Amino acid sequence: MKLNKEIIQEFFRYGLVGLFLNAAMYFFYLILTSFYISPLSTVLLLYPLGILVGFYVHRGLTFNSSSQKWRFFVLTKFVFLHLIGFFLNLLLLYVFFKRLGYPHQLVQLASIFIIAVFLFISIKLFVFPVRQNKQL
Repeated sequence: MKLNKEIIQEFFRYGLVGLFLNAAMYFFYLILTSFYISPLSTVLLLYPLGILVGFYVHRGLTFNSSSQKWRFFVLTKFVFLHLIGFFLNLLLLYVFFKRLGYPHQLVQLASIFIIAVFLFISIKLFVFPVRQNKQL
C-alpha cells in the first residue's frame, strides 16, 4: 500500500465516519454500562451493529465502492476483519480493565483508536484495495 493523496483522503473520510459512528456507539456503551450491564456484554451487543452500519457507510463514502457484484464476498472479508478487531477489543478490555484495573471507560476509548488504525489498514489492503473497484 503506497501512501498517496487518495489514501490520505480515504483515511480522512474513514476517520470522520469512524468518529461519528464510534461516538454514537460509545454513547450507547456508556448508557448500557450505567445500567450495570457488564462492559464485555455491552461490547458483545454493540459491536455487530457497528460492523453492519460501518460496512455500508465505508463502502459508499470512504472507499467509493458502489458495485453490487461480489458484495457478499466483500462483506465477508469486512466482517472477518472486524471479528479480529472485536476480539482485540475484548482482549484489551480483559487485560487492562479486568486484570490491571484501569477504568473500563478509558480502556474502551483507547481501544476505539487502536482498532480503528488496524481496521483501516486491513480494509484498505484486503477489502477495498483500489478506489476504482467498480467490479467488486
